[in-house]
Amino acid sequence: AFISKIAELPKLKTLSLYSGKYTDKSLGLLALKSRSLTSLEISSDQFTDNGIGYVSKLTTLETLDLSSKQISGAGVRGLAGMKNLKDLRLASPDLSAGWGSSIKALQQLRLLELTPASIDDADFEAIADLPKLETLILRESLITNDQFEMLRGHPSLKSAFLCGSQLEPKDAMEVIRSLPKLAHIHFGRNEELRALANEEMTRKKKQHTTQPQ
Repeated sequence: AFISKIAELPKLKTLSLYSGKYTDKSLGLLALKSRSLTSLEISSDQFTDNGIGYVSKLTTLETLDLSSKQISGAGVRGLAGMKNLKDLRLASPDLSAGWGSSIKALQQLRLLELTPASIDDADFEAIADLPKLETLILRESLITNDQFEMLRGHPSLKSAFLCGSQLEPKDAMEVIRSLPKLAHIHFGRNEELRALANEEMTRKKKQHTTQPQ
């Protein structure tokens, strides 16, 4: 009843649901009645892949934040039609492989945050192909050298948070220097690379501030 009443608000733009009581059925009611929602945040382990099917009908969404232990790679594939999404955050321990093509379909994405422990090459390549991506957050993923190389020369990337524990500093720094808009990058578990990257970001910042306007 609560969701049904909320969804009927004619000017509702942003909705955050933090409770285990919100289920796929709740999202079904929301999708049926909401016409103006642009930002949705859900944290509930009762939310499953079936719920993503309902969420995908909220075509006005620009920001989507989903956290549930029951979201899988198969569910993520249901997001492919959400062409207006600009910010997407997905938190689940079961984001298995095979969702990359659906992410790649979201050509307007500016921010992407995922929490799988690993990402296969095909899915990472799909991320790297997002033309407008400005912020990439992979808090738990152990990115390989070959995957990081896929980001070389990305025209829009400004900020990245990557574990980076499997990256060779020399190779990684070549990619970092090739990113024209990169202003911040963090490697949480690789102290050597983190220090080198910070030094490079400081150098770029100084170079930018000394350039004539």
